[in-house]
Amino acid sequence: MLTANRPADNHHDIELVLYYKDSAKKIKHRENGPAVIAFNHDRSLLVEQWYEENRLHRIDGPASVMFFPDHDLVIREEWYQDGLLNRCGAPAVTICDHRGTILCQQWYRHGKLHRVDGPAWIDYQPERNSFKEMWYCQGELHRENGPAVRLIINGKTVKRSYYLEGVQKMTSDL
Repeated sequence: MLTANRPADNHHDIELVLYYKDSAKKIKHRENGPAVIAFNHDRSLLVEQWYEENRLHRIDGPASVMFFPDHDLVIREEWYQDGLLNRCGAPAVTICDHRGTILCQQWYRHGKLHRVDGPAWIDYQPERNSFKEMWYCQGELHRENGPAVRLIINGKTVKRSYYLEGVQKMTSDL
């Protein structure tokens, strides 16, 4: 049994639509569409979340998407499978500013920060022309052939930290 619920909103600012699998309205679930949808006062989309059996889950796209109010631009998208952040070959979390510029990317496998061929977490600061990259393996800071954490400003590395299996080995300011 699938039921939809539209909670009363006293402020008339946000409309929330929830889909449940059970009549007690405890298990968020919807096949082929988001189970949680939030709209702004002007009916612009704010949030979409896909749930299966009360866990964020979607195979063919992000399970959670948040939009800027009064815009069609995505603030944040997150890819989940069976309730865990998870995506192969691309970031599971992407955060953008109001212009659509990427500010942060995070790679996850089965709920843990993890990436084999590059940093698993990258923070961009375009206004400072800088970025920070962090290499993770199975949820721990780790990199065997270089620094696991680097801060780069104006194209130059200004700080490096070396980690193996989550244990810091050395840090250097340049």
